[in-house]
Amino acid sequence: MSSNYNFLLDYDGDGSDWIELYNPTDETINLSSYFISDNLEKPHKWSFPDVQIAPDSFLVIFASGKDIVYPENEIHTNFSIKAYGEDLLLSNSSQIIHQIEPFILRQNQSYGFLPDGSDEAVIFDVATPGAKNELILIEKVSFSIVGGIYDNNFEIELSNVFSENEIRYTIDGNMPNENSLLYSDALFLDEEMCSKTDIYKIQISPPAWLYIPEKVFPKAIVIRAAAFDSIGVIQSRIVTNSYFIRDMEIDHLDLPIVSITADYNDLFDDSTGIFVPGIFFDENYIGWAGNYFQKGENWEKKSNVEMYDGNNCVFNECTGLRTHGGMSRIIPQKGMKFYARSEYGSAHINAKIFEESDLMTFDNLVLRPFCSAKSDFGAHDYVFLKIASQLNCTSLNTRPVCVYLNGEYWGIYFLLERVDDDFLNNNFGVDNADIIESWSGSIVSGDNENFLQLYDFLLNNDLSDNSNYYYVANQINISSVIDYYLLEIFSANTDWPANNMRCWRDKDDGKWEWVPMDGDACFVDVDYNSFEHATNLSDDLWPTNASSTLLFRSLMSNEIFAYNFVQRFKGLSQNQFNYVNTSDILSEISDKMQPEISAQVDRFNEPVSYESWNDNYYIIDDYLDLRNCKMAQHFTDVFGYEINLPGCQDNDDDINMDDDDTDDDVKANDLVLYPNPTQESFCVYVKSDFLCSFKMIILDVSGNVITERTEFLQLGDNQFCFDKLGLDAGIYFVNCHFLEKVVSEKLVVIR
Repeated sequence: MSSNYNFLLDYDGDGSDWIELYNPTDETINLSSYFISDNLEKPHKWSFPDVQIAPDSFLVIFASGKDIVYPENEIHTNFSIKAYGEDLLLSNSSQIIHQIEPFILRQNQSYGFLPDGSDEAVIFDVATPGAKNELILIEKVSFSIVGGIYDNNFEIELSNVFSENEIRYTIDGNMPNENSLLYSDALFLDEEMCSKTDIYKIQISPPAWLYIPEKVFPKAIVIRAAAFDSIGVIQSRIVTNSYFIRDMEIDHLDLPIVSITADYNDLFDDSTGIFVPGIFFDENYIGWAGNYFQKGENWEKKSNVEMYDGNNCVFNECTGLRTHGGMSRIIPQKGMKFYARSEYGSAHINAKIFEESDLMTFDNLVLRPFCSAKSDFGAHDYVFLKIASQLNCTSLNTRPVCVYLNGEYWGIYFLLERVDDDFLNNNFGVDNADIIESWSGSIVSGDNENFLQLYDFLLNNDLSDNSNYYYVANQINISSVIDYYLLEIFSANTDWPANNMRCWRDKDDGKWEWVPMDGDACFVDVDYNSFEHATNLSDDLWPTNASSTLLFRSLMSNEIFAYNFVQRFKGLSQNQFNYVNTSDILSEISDKMQPEISAQVDRFNEPVSYESWNDNYYIIDDYLDLRNCKMAQHFTDVFGYEINLPGCQDNDDDINMDDDDTDDDVKANDLVLYPNPTQESFCVYVKSDFLCSFKMIILDVSGNVITERTEFLQLGDNQFCFDKLGLDAGIYFVNCHFLEKVVSEKLVVIR
């Protein structure tokens, strides 16, 4: 059992994972020479104490990580089992006795063999630790076809285990009760099965922000069902499935769909609804006044969240739902966050959600709305976080999705992680952390004693003195904080540093790291001097002030830090901040969103038009092209000495890409194709005096692209080889792109 919620408690009262052994032989076996492990490469990870297991008997051991034997021979391994499953193997000193592969279990389900000792694997809804395995039936409702994205209309059937109970269901998002629709025959999924509530007409913002669309959007079909006994008492958990049918004009191409289902009153009731102005609204103080600004578990509502990616159901879980964000909560397209909790169904969401990450366990997730961005492009935070993921700082995974709320279209969102204890534990294995969310030391988790001591030291000591600098450098991750500040400054984040600050440290390691978060106010003004912003000495509350800039100002006063900061900026400007890299991130997210923009316009009037969205794409594209050179000039303006970047020049106070200056460029005679002529394979040799992206495109004489490849030039000699391209005899051209220049070399293929 890998998700034990108060089912079988150990000596300490904890619901630890557990593993049961069965001895199918006629002999008592001493286990002192046996091992159990969750790592195929380390089969002897944990050894049994001197304990015996009798014939035809069972032994339960807790996989808690405690590595201890409690009274009455309660045994604990030195590892636990990940909720999404791990390999488990039992071995002795010479051979593997038994092995099982990873599998995902819901809360309090167990995985075993029926009958005991056989090869038939079964998931048990009711476990029997220490006793014979048997199937104990519990009441549950099953759908003949689960939720997902389908081409055509079809029928589904609902069934339950015990015939004396009846199934009741809803189609409006509300949880079923004894008065809900009674299931009798198969349900045909068409427009008649859609909710008739029309929640898009509800006022969920102050009048100035209210927007009710004129267009009526196709709805998804959301069915929630449960079993009830003859007197109307619920006998099963509620099962929710959402259906998106292309024949009903729902087709979001390559974007995944997230479907959120919650009771009407929990969302829209004046007293209890988290989406409405409600009882906390004050028309004289719309900022921070309204139900949607309420926080904490008292305003967390039970909901069901499903995610579908093509034909794949990524997850379907019952979670807690809250609103999310700052002032953006007043807009109709509200930010949301979800909490997986045992009391709702499962303590974790066990799924591979983000394409670039192998992480399979999430305890909470955030949905950031398109409308919260500073301009009509909408994906500022996505670009910000994707650049952050390439740097030496804590970064958050994110991806674009389409959201439906109780079956109604709710526009483009960005699903992302949230920094808290669970995030640190799941991503880094850190289970004892301090997390701070303001320069005054506001606590997310742990305590702020060490942080306040560090801040007090900065207030009272001069870091230009190397001994003081080394003291601070021993308490923060210097390479991480350099990348953090460079990213915020490169992105010109105008909702920082007085806001959107979060840092953390592993109490065992002790070094603070800062987390880039909330890039909605980035990439707007390429001329914005973020070095001035990051060194501000005012007493303003927002967006910057002397309190929030103290760390950066103190660090920059030290020559060692300043030198490393400048060198890192030079490196990033030619790599992660280079236009070749950043424009790829921008175009990738633009391509994903483009088919969905018109629907987003119609639903929320943000962006105001497709043309406005497209115009803002080019504004950000230009920003990414010019920002490094602007930053170099701003650095000179603030700190008084120059940063020379390849391709930048000072021209009447405007920084432009220098198309004529080739002193630092790759010269044509530094780029050689060899062998040339060739019969098949060849290499591109490049000698470079700097780091930058290097794109090679091979074309035939008609200009058709044969292949293309992007690499990064290193200092000195570089070699990039091509093999087995299947080129016919003839003339080809190898175009090499770098720093907005192109060097073209002719390649001759002979046979």
